[in-house]
Amino acid sequence: MKYIFNVHEGIHEYIKLGRNYPFPPPPTKRCHNPKCNKLVSFRKHGFYERYCYSREYKGKLVIRRYICPLCGCTISSYS
Repeated sequence: MKYIFNVHEGIHEYIKLGRNYPFPPPPTKRCHNPKCNKLVSFRKHGFYERYCYSREYKGKLVIRRYICPLCGCTISSYS
């Protein structure tokens, strides 16, 4: 599941800071896994990179991952 947020500083600042970017705090919401579906506070769970192709930027983006502490399902947070 994707958890999209806005980068107010612009894409180039997001790229420059990479893993040091101040990502949003882990969300507190219902887990998207139908077998779990509990209200949980997700935890930080590392990063991964994706290639992005747009008018403003072509290259890799760092994406923050969060994990459900009960069932292990993950969500991703990116701009």
